[in-house]
Amino acid sequence: MAPDVTEVANALANEVPFEEPSFMRVLDLEAMHVPEFPEYMTAEIPMVEDGEFRVGMEFSSREAVIKAVKDYSIRRSVDYRVFESEPLTFYAKCTQYGSGCDWLIRVSLISRRYCWVIRRYNGSHTCTRATISQDHSKLDSITIAEAIKPLVEADPSLKVKSVIAEVESKFNYTVSYRKAWLAKQKVDGTHLYGKYKGCLLVAVSQDGNNNIVPIAFAIVEGETSDAWHFFLSNLRQHVVTRDSVGLISDRHESINAAVERSNGAWSPPRAFHMFCIRHIESNFLRKFKAPYLQKLVVNIGYSRTVREYEVRYQRLRERGEAYTNWLNRIPREQYALAFDGGYRWGHMTTNLMECINSLHANQIASGNIQVSCFDRQNEVFEVREMPSGLEFAVDLRGLRCDCGEFQMDQVRRVYRARFRPLGNPATWPAYNGPRFIPNPYLRRVMKGRPRMTRFLNEMDTRMLRRPR
Repeated sequence: MAPDVTEVANALANEVPFEEPSFMRVLDLEAMHVPEFPEYMTAEIPMVEDGEFRVGMEFSSREAVIKAVKDYSIRRSVDYRVFESEPLTFYAKCTQYGSGCDWLIRVSLISRRYCWVIRRYNGSHTCTRATISQDHSKLDSITIAEAIKPLVEADPSLKVKSVIAEVESKFNYTVSYRKAWLAKQKVDGTHLYGKYKGCLLVAVSQDGNNNIVPIAFAIVEGETSDAWHFFLSNLRQHVVTRDSVGLISDRHESINAAVERSNGAWSPPRAFHMFCIRHIESNFLRKFKAPYLQKLVVNIGYSRTVREYEVRYQRLRERGEAYTNWLNRIPREQYALAFDGGYRWGHMTTNLMECINSLHANQIASGNIQVSCFDRQNEVFEVREMPSGLEFAVDLRGLRCDCGEFQMDQVRRVYRARFRPLGNPATWPAYNGPRFIPNPYLRRVMKGRPRMTRFLNEMDTRMLRRPR
């Protein structure tokens, strides 16, 4: 093993406390499991001239369908009720269906076409449309956040009352202060919300245990070429000193310019600059307004073999050579797994940043803990849990707490024993011993879950309560 790996292994075996910074222990490590493509909120709604849906209309995703139906209802001051919402189907009817209005819509996923298609539509609402009221049930904080995103990006200090005014001018509804505030919190988390304007540049990595770790940050006036050059230069000089590393970012011109100005520090063979596939599909949508092709573009990037890449690339080309001509302007080693040389380590997006953005939410949620006294030098704290008033001693350096929730020494003991990995079965030596064959008469012949035969007792309270 390399010397540094050996030192870590010995430290674990000898139960020597780690000396990682305290800020690493408040990261939301669950955020790395969020889906990379939870929604296509940037997808434009394909509407015809009269503003109505039509049978055969295509959408890029289930989320795009829901967004289109929401916007339709808000604009027309009507409402709907969802009757079926499954991974392959979305079915909704007017709230007045059967009582004066026959409006309904049914949309299904067509996998071979990489899109959702309207299969049934009854036309415009025939119910009496409600007059403009204070609010609309479908005008939620997510919809508002998408509408005000350009305003917040231009002015992060935007007031909540300005958000309310913007919603009123766009949708003709006056939303509550709380809904407007929640919508403002959902917009791009990398902008600094507070008294001063600015932007937070953060470099994030992931270790061998899949823990997400911030390694550097800088507060700058904005995403300019000089700001990114300052950040990347210092990152390379003081933090990322090894060669053959991968750098994943969006296609922002300031980042590209900073990489070009790095005098080879962020260029092959010292480093390999690659692009986030989510930003590529966003650029593709902005260029062609073809939301039904978004998933195909993403799948091209996720192709792990040259054969997969060529098959999906050809499918895109069959839809139009203009699409592949645009994609050809981006070197394929910068967006496709099949050609990345392994420097991505499977990461296709800048999604690791989500855990850093969630730190702000964690700080807000931690208001139920009060620090009564502490020893900053030795990282020993005494905290009071509210509203119970219970007090606990927290030793950050020793990774211990009186509450007993997490004790690092117990975790280390689990991994103290040595074991030999099994490896790939294809590399195992030939086996010449006896063969073990299962008894065919003991095999279950019935499908489904086996019927329970044991008698229930007081430990099965939940099962005892349910109807027989």
